Amino acid sequence: MNFDELKNQWGREIIPYQSIPPLELKRSNNAIDKVRRNMKNDFWGLIVMLIIGLAALVLVPYLIFVHQILLFVAWSFYITFSIIAVFFLLKFYRFYKKSYKLSYSMKDNLWWFYYELRSFIDFYYTFNLVALIMGLSCGLSLGYIGANLKFVKGEDNLISKSMDHIGDLLPFFLLFMVVFTIMMMVGLYYAINYLYGKHLKQLKITLDLLRDNNEF
Repeated sequence: MNFDELKNQWGREIIPYQSIPPLELKRSNNAIDKVRRNMKNDFWGLIVMLIIGLAALVLVPYLIFVHQILLFVAWSFYITFSIIAVFFLLKFYRFYKKSYKLSYSMKDNLWWFYYELRSFIDFYYTFNLVALIMGLSCGLSLGYIGANLKFVKGEDNLISKSMDHIGDLLPFFLLFMVVFTIMMMVGLYYAINYLYGKHLKQLKITLDLLRDNNEF
């Protein structure tokens, strides 16, 4: 077999970059644009939430008396969550920026976005679950410590005063916490699916349609 025959065989085996038909390109671009818009809103929303949390931790002790140990617990949870949030935001930002550097008229790039978005959705849901668990843990820790400060040291504080009102309703409070947690987990799933999942499905439909039509 000579060089020309080898080159022709090699050319038949390689699948070149192919462009996406205009109608499918429009559908996929619409889905990608909506994902980007939602990502931008979520990015800034998380930053605003971190700023509000920081402002509350700084200002609340000036408005009402808060025991130092309660402040320490609150700051510990906030700093830990902020570190996790910064890691998430960096990953978030890299995906968002890189998505603008690719041309989605090429199928390989569309596949890249599809798999990155699928990975991002899983990561985003996990991050929100961690945030939910940390928030509940912080609230329960502050409640437990605040109650102990009253029972052990006889110190009244905002949390222990609140606990006085729910002491007799503790079983109902615990049941409420369980139901609330389940509802939040389900709500997170449907919210993320609404913001990103349905667009992921649209991309998959486009890619499957192209494959069925032998466009690959």
